[in-house]
Amino acid sequence: MQREPKLTPADQLAKMYPKTFRRPAKESLRSVQSGGMVKICMSGERFWVRVTERRGSLFRGIVDNDLAVIKEYKLGDVIVFDINDIYSIY
Repeated sequence: MQREPKLTPADQLAKMYPKTFRRPAKESLRSVQSGGMVKICMSGERFWVRVTERRGSLFRGIVDNDLAVIKEYKLGDVIVFDINDIYSIY
C-alpha cells in the first residue's frame, strides 16, 4: 500500500494553525479500524472515506461523498492514506 502523495496531512495544518485547527487525539486515531469513517483532505477539499483496511499507520478506504474540486477521485474510488492525513473521525 502506498499513500496518495497529494493529500494534505492534518498534523501539518495543526502545527501551522495551532489556535484554529485541532486534529483528532492520538488515542482516537489509534482506534480507527475497518468500517470506520474519517475525513481527509486534498487540494483544499475535505471529504469522507470509509476505511476498508488498516496496516499500521496506513489505511485503504473508499471515497464516500461526491467531490466538487478534486478530479482524481470520485464517489466509490479507493484511496490510500496515512494516519496523519485524518482530519476528523465519525
